[in-house]
Amino acid sequence: MANVKWEDLSVGDFFTANINMGVDTLLYQKINETDRGHNAVLLNKGELSCLYIDSKTTFEKVEVTFSLKPTE
Repeated sequence: MANVKWEDLSVGDFFTANINMGVDTLLYQKINETDRGHNAVLLNKGELSCLYIDSKTTFEKVEVTFSLKPTE
């Protein structure tokens, strides 16, 4: 895991942000910016997000693994 600036994240990269919204960890995935300004998906809730980015903002790039199990 590494702290990186927004421009160092690639589309598809997973990252966390130091934003306190009442949950332990907010997990995001960077996307191509939409015409409405959305630039990430908040995976905790499956919502498009518009993160404010300035020159000092850093994010923690993380590796994510998934385990698939059939549902009954």
